[in-house]
Amino acid sequence: GRNVIISLGINSFDNENIESRQSSKEYFLKVLNRLERHHFTVNVSVTMGSFNCETFHQTLKNINDLHLPFNRVPYSPRNSSNRKWMFNKEIMKKYLHPALLEYYKGFVSYVPFFLNTKDYIKYSVPDSEMLKVPTNPSVGCWVGSFYAINPKGDVAPCPLVSDHVSGGNVITEELYDILYKSELFTKIVERSNLEGKCGKCKFRYTCGGCRVYSYYLTGNIFASDPTCFIDDLSSNELKELETKTAKNFKNYCRMVKIGKNKSK
Repeated sequence: GRNVIISLGINSFDNENIESRQSSKEYFLKVLNRLERHHFTVNVSVTMGSFNCETFHQTLKNINDLHLPFNRVPYSPRNSSNRKWMFNKEIMKKYLHPALLEYYKGFVSYVPFFLNTKDYIKYSVPDSEMLKVPTNPSVGCWVGSFYAINPKGDVAPCPLVSDHVSGGNVITEELYDILYKSELFTKIVERSNLEGKCGKCKFRYTCGGCRVYSYYLTGNIFASDPTCFIDDLSSNELKELETKTAKNFKNYCRMVKIGKNKSK
């Protein structure tokens, strides 16, 4: 297409987390200004983990104040032995999820995602367009909506498990066969194959749990998401989150439609 989208990465604006950044916040803002002068579309990727959980809310606020869309990237030890930066269920519930829930410009790209299927259909696509995983827009866990190919040709269901989990190799197999015929990919898009509470959850279609954290924390990509706190919620607390999630999703879909109309 004619559009070029450049993604900038930053996981904090504070000095305390400088060791986790590849560059300074000043450099980030300088590059952002340069891109905007040349009318590039910018999306911000925000890594979230235990190291920046307490400042995560402020980071999203800063990005929101810059009027930029964002998506969250859960820290994962893909090519690192450093697991101390990973977050747990308590951090997710106390710090990360409340921040993600507040800013709908990055609304769809996280879990747990407490959106009922009927609300997804109501605000996004009709029944006839529904696939095995939500794609218009993609919400919750993006496994099944996206895939990654590493330099060796291995195809993973998510970039964050690339080099660890593979459905096949494009050097020796057709990509189509890997995506639509391999055991891994055909199984993982059927969310009834998820194990434990994720496989039985009423938000299975719109959430699916984080397959990345399931893999790194249990060794099983189909296991229940260890960072999900749904079992710790009262019925009233869950209802409140459902209502807020549906409201934000509606606003997000409205924003996307306005953006598409402007680009025509």
